[in-house]
Amino acid sequence: MSCKKPYSPNVINSTNSFLVVEGNININDTTVVKLSRTVNIYSKTSTKPVLHAIVTTENDENRSFPLTEVSNGKYKLGGVLLDTTRKYRLRIKTSDNKEYLSDFVQPRVTPLIDSVGYTLVRDGVQFYVNTHNSKNDTRYYRWDYAETWIIHSRYISLFKATSSPRMGIVNRRLSEEISRCWASDTSSSITISSSANLTQNVIANQSIILVPLSSEKFTERYSLLVNQYAINKDAYVYYEKLKKNTEQLGSIFDAEPSQLTGNIHCITNSDEPVIGFISAGSVSHKRIFVDPEKLPHAILETPYNSCSLDSLLFTDPYFTKFYYSDEIPVNAIVDPIIQKDTLGFTGSSSACVDCTLRGTNKQPGFWQ
Repeated sequence: MSCKKPYSPNVINSTNSFLVVEGNININDTTVVKLSRTVNIYSKTSTKPVLHAIVTTENDENRSFPLTEVSNGKYKLGGVLLDTTRKYRLRIKTSDNKEYLSDFVQPRVTPLIDSVGYTLVRDGVQFYVNTHNSKNDTRYYRWDYAETWIIHSRYISLFKATSSPRMGIVNRRLSEEISRCWASDTSSSITISSSANLTQNVIANQSIILVPLSSEKFTERYSLLVNQYAINKDAYVYYEKLKKNTEQLGSIFDAEPSQLTGNIHCITNSDEPVIGFISAGSVSHKRIFVDPEKLPHAILETPYNSCSLDSLLFTDPYFTKFYYSDEIPVNAIVDPIIQKDTLGFTGSSSACVDCTLRGTNKQPGFWQ
């Protein structure tokens, strides 16, 4: 037994805010670059997007391709096929007149994904990817993913409220349905692998994501889109260090944090660190759909345990709650033709009725 003393190194209280660059120059697809700044560990905000920056992709022939700011620190370049024989880099100029530049990199052609599959494990459904490269022009790979699934509200709202109480409850049109939506998420972990120490350039059963069997994602149909990138050894080493620094720390057996050295530099202040590594190349995609009937039965976890219905009549002053809170009408209590004076509705909170709070009621174009 011994005493424990808190350890608060000076770096925790540092006011430094370094630029973080996330993205990849895609030669055959849309290039998306996300810019943000680091925040203090005790900060109330976890993200600090960089807005109003000027971001361009440049090649070694002095041609520039400007990216457009779309939202929340994200910048996009789409509709342009880049020449695979040229080298590329990224130039960033922030609103405080600081300029950043990445090293020139040679694009790599990413091999096709052979398959995306899944297997049942003790903790849920483990998705994996298989690929190979017969040309042997790359031995290092990185993956990320986008998942989409169907969610349902706890109650189906057949009516909606307008401005006036008596005539303000009207039928909800089919285009206004808010009981069935599509939710989505993207990967937040780093997935890399290498075949450099293998006799064959094959990556087999590389884990991508583990989804609990009881997840709401398996309520109806689930989609997983896997993106594959061929990277060079320098990029692989960078992501390997980043993974250890962010995902494999916390116990006494983990490795100590190491200095991250990317290929992006601040050219207005050479002493300022920049977090990020820019690669260039093509990207390969493969999507898989999973239906719940293909999985073992499980009790699904949903966020609706505290949901309940209220009964609200026109004759009840409490009916005005519809117009002064987030409650939404669900169904009619009685036939409006038979008992007009006592017509009322059941209602519940938006969180229990409106699935667009967690997704969109517009079906994605790729959905089958």
